[in-house]
Parts: sequence; structure tokens; C-alpha cells
Amino acid sequence: MIARMGFLQTRNGRLLVGGLLALVVIFTVVHARRYAPPVSADAAPAPTDDASSHYNRGNAYTEQNRLGDAITEYEKAVALNPQFAEAHLGLGVAYQRTNRLDLAVSEYQRVAALNPTNAVAYFDLGTAYYQQHKVEEAVQAYERALQLNPFSADAHYNLGYIDAHDRKRPEQAFEHFRRAVESNPKYARAFYELGLIYEARGQLAQAHSMWKKALEADPGYQPASSKLAR
Repeated sequence: MIARMGFLQTRNGRLLVGGLLALVVIFTVVHARRYAPPVSADAAPAPTDDASSHYNRGNAYTEQNRLGDAITEYEKAVALNPQFAEAHLGLGVAYQRTNRLDLAVSEYQRVAALNPTNAVAYFDLGTAYYQQHKVEEAVQAYERALQLNPFSADAHYNLGYIDAHDRKRPEQAFEHFRRAVESNPKYARAFYELGLIYEARGQLAQAHSMWKKALEADPGYQPASSKLAR
């Protein structure tokens, strides 16, 4: 999502590049279902059988990267059951992956309205806003995601990335990256970013230590290898 070297994190581990950005942005719908908080029985009616069938087909098409077919199925699911939060979430992901960002934002907002404790919806909303170059809106969405899930390494990473590269607030960025690796000790990109902050401070030994940890987490992580080769 940016024109510079760097990465913001999404839920599918996929890099979104262009405009302001380079987030790591969307794990898959399967990931979303795995980590989304359950909807309470009284928060929304259970999906109808027909809606569930369309939803399941949408998931299968998404996993096959047949996003047009996935969108058709998710749209049928939410038409049959407008309260079906997971189908709205899947639809938002499919819209986002096809760069229909206004529609993706609307779907994520719908999920948040149906289930205000769904941290995944706010995280995805943040990535969609960032793709739209709406940095402050992205920050608000990520902060809400962290209120709901304080241990989200990806939300901390994305906020750190925005603080470091968009808002130019290295101290706040450092804290978010620190929290990211605390939650996920294998987070190579967060270690790399910590190294950049140490490097900017003139603390080269600490910077090298972070880049070495990035390579321990991901031996193929080229940016850290390049830094250590200098």
C-alpha cells in the first residue's frame, strides 16, 4: 500500500502495495472466522440454511481466489439474512481484495454495527481506510480493534507502521512494535522496524540485535539480511 519499502499487516498475510501504503493486509476469510469473537445468540438471528449455503460457497470461492463468484454468493447470503455478520465480513474481504474499497468499508461497518465486539471487523476496516489514504480513520479503527483485543500483534504492528512512516512519531511507533513482538515473538517485520528506530537513534548494536531477531524469526527476510550485510 505504499510507494516506499515497508509493510502494513492485513489478515491474509498478503502485501497491499500502492498509494501511501504497504500494509500486511488480509488473512483469509477462514482466518477471520477463526479469530472473530462469537456472536451471542441474542445479538443476531442464526443464519438461515439457504444463507449458510451461500456463505459456505462464498468461503470456498474465496479460498480458490474466485472472488467474483465469492461476491455473488456472499451477496445472496446477506440478501437472505441481512443480520448475518460473518457473511458481511466475507463480502467485505472479497470487495477489498478486488479494490472495491467503498463497498468493503460499508460491509465492515455493517459487521461492527451487528457485533460491536468483533475486533476483526475493526482491523479490516483499518486496512481498507489505509488503502483509501484515510490515515486518521485507519488509526481509529485499529485502536478500536486493540481495545477489543489488546494482544493483537497485527494491530500493534500497523499502528506502529503508521506512527513511524506516516505520522512521524518514532517513540509511539517503538512501543507498538515492542508490543507486537511481545504478542508474537516470530514477528520478523516488527523486529525489523524496531531495528530501524534504533538505527535512527544511533544505537547500532541494538539495531543489529533486532535485525538478527528478525532473521531468527524468518531466515528469508531480505530487508534484515541487507541491513546486516552492510
